[in-house]
Amino acid sequence: MYIIKKTLNNNVVIATKNDLQYILVGKGIGFAKNENDIINNENSIEKVFVSLDIFNNKDIDEAILGVAQEIIAIAENDLGENLNNRIHVGLTDHIHFAIKRIYDGINITNPFLSQTKALYEEEYNIAAKAVELIRERIGIDVPEDEIGFIALHIRASRPNMED
Repeated sequence: MYIIKKTLNNNVVIATKNDLQYILVGKGIGFAKNENDIINNENSIEKVFVSLDIFNNKDIDEAILGVAQEIIAIAENDLGENLNNRIHVGLTDHIHFAIKRIYDGINITNPFLSQTKALYEEEYNIAAKAVELIRERIGIDVPEDEIGFIALHIRASRPNMED
């Protein structure tokens, strides 16, 4: 049984089970949930992600952590495959620093955007959804160049597709 420690949004919670911390993703899993609530229906859990221990020494906003996990769940669902676990840290860090750059007024252009869109259409389409999710959850407009960067994170994390 999972015990909620923090609700990141309606679809993502941080929970503990057997003294380990996890990110749980599921439609409505965090709706009206509070700390120490128990998730009685484990069928509502669509994805269980990495123990949060890897993020303990990082200064990552919980909203960014939550949206990154939602993006990974969307990617895995749309692609019909599990991504390499390293995407949890890589994508979360990328989104964190991209948002920091946006707040600091630093614009990084992606010279490979059109090539990425043409070569990795599936990943690009998922990354476009990711940018919209970031806009909805965090309230920040992410430039189109970031779609290409996020698409490359997804592509690099696909099994047998590392190129």
